[in-house]
Amino acid sequence: YREIQRKWPDVPSPDDDGKEENEESEDGNEGEVIEPHNETELDPDAKSSDSEPEKVDGDDKKEEEPKPLSYAQLVGSWGGLTALLHAVRQGHTAAALALIEGGADINQPSGGDQTQPLLMATINGQFDLALTLLERGADPNGTSLAGTTPLFAALERQWAPRASYAHPTEHEQQASTHLEVLSALLAAGADPNVRLKTHLWFMEYTFTVLGRAGGANLRGATPFWRAAYALDVDAMRLLMDYGADPNIPTMKPPQRRRRASPAE
Repeated sequence: YREIQRKWPDVPSPDDDGKEENEESEDGNEGEVIEPHNETELDPDAKSSDSEPEKVDGDDKKEEEPKPLSYAQLVGSWGGLTALLHAVRQGHTAAALALIEGGADINQPSGGDQTQPLLMATINGQFDLALTLLERGADPNGTSLAGTTPLFAALERQWAPRASYAHPTEHEQQASTHLEVLSALLAAGADPNVRLKTHLWFMEYTFTVLGRAGGANLRGATPFWRAAYALDVDAMRLLMDYGADPNIPTMKPPQRRRRASPAE
């Protein structure tokens, strides 16, 4: 009871129950004993004590706050690749063009994370093929479920941090540079201010998420932010020439929950 009294000082002491009954009996009001479950007859002071447990609801709301995404959640859905997506990923230009000429939809996304062929090309560093797809009418603004655009993917592939996991290196063997890809995408109408919806799992294959490279989280990042993160001044200038907003920040990711201390 002392613990209850400390948290809710308005709760009446059980020792007072007998005193109230005696006082009522002396006044001849035995038939007017207040039923403890009848809230309409409770003393106003007692009502105020009932309002205190509402804080529990607040605790429930805190429990409903978003949790940080796990690695598996960052990867999300995958697979569902078409023949064109396979050809583009591997850089098989002749096969990709044959499929397009045969009627394959140049903008059909994957069944998993909704990656379109042009985005697939830039993610995997197939810059020459990306330019070819763009010339054939590929959508420069096709985004994945994570919000990745060809603009962002080209920058990410060029400046991907080193990790203890095999990264695509095809961009090092292309005739086209990442700046030429960026320029072509922007000229085709690519939006330079699209923000990522989540951190990209393939940036460092969990290393950034674990904080081994400064703890950067890409949620909310734009192509300009990625260029700035890489100190790519030429890309920054190019993006600003096409309307990139340099003041768009990343978003604070959900924080990992800590257990409440006994004192709380």
